[in-house]
Amino acid sequence: MIPSLLKEKTILLPEVLDVRDEILREKLERRELVSASEEREIRFAAYQAVEKLPDLSGRTMATVDEYFFFSRKRCPEMSEPDCSSCSADPVCAHRKELFQPVF
Repeated sequence: MIPSLLKEKTILLPEVLDVRDEILREKLERRELVSASEEREIRFAAYQAVEKLPDLSGRTMATVDEYFFFSRKRCPEMSEPDCSSCSADPVCAHRKELFQPVF
């Protein structure tokens, strides 16, 4: 299962997933279209990151998934996030400039 777009955006913000390719990062920041391979690369990296979170956090996958599902209220894609209501705020990198991959 490949993570939803919401999860990718939420994973990019707190630095759970880092985009090291400067050209790809700039595309995400400018909300430009990405290639199919770039989108797949981001989705797969997000999937791998989410898969590690239960072991790292001591939570169940259901709890991790629920956290990201409800993150859409705190960290919406198209408007300013409500960082103060997010439990990840103290450790979040607040990379609000990043946008989900668009293919």
